Amino acid sequence: FDECLYFSSRDSGSGSGSGSLADCDRNAICNNTDGSYRCTCRHGFYGDGFVCSEVECQRPEPSHNAGLNSILEDSPQVVSFNNTISYICPDGFEPTAGSSTRRCTADADMGDVGFFTGDPLTCTDIDECLYFSSGDRGSGSGSGSPAECDRNAICN
Repeated sequence: FDECLYFSSRDSGSGSGSGSLADCDRNAICNNTDGSYRCTCRHGFYGDGFVCSEVECQRPEPSHNAGLNSILEDSPQVVSFNNTISYICPDGFEPTAGSSTRRCTADADMGDVGFFTGDPLTCTDIDECLYFSSGDRGSGSGSGSPAECDRNAICN
C-alpha cells in the first residue's frame, strides 16, 4: 500500500489508515517505495525532503552590469525563487539587447544557489543629432524634443 498516505510520525506509524500524509515538507513530493517512502523537495526548493527551503538569488552587483549602461531598478538584496528583477535604460539611452526582466530560477544540481534567467538589458546611447536632426525640427520618429541646434550649426 501507499506509505505516503498511511505512515507518518504524526500517526506513530500505526498504520491506522487515518489518511494523514507522510512527514514530507509541504514543498516536497512524497515517493512511495517498497515498504517505505522518500521525500524530495520540489523545483525551486532544496533540503532533505522533510525540511525544504526556498532557493534564493542574490541581487547582482552594479559592477556586473558595467558597460551595459542599464540600471537595475530597486529590488531586495535577496530575490526569492520565481520572482523577478527589472532593468531600465537611463535618459538618452535605448534598449538594444538583453531583457528588461530577469527571473530567479534554480537548477536541481546547484542546491540552494539560484540564478537569474537571460541576459541583463543592454542600453545604447541615442545619437540625438541623428534621431532629432535640426533639419527635421521634431518631425523625426523619436519621442522627445528635437535637437536644439540652429539650422546653421553642427550637432555633436
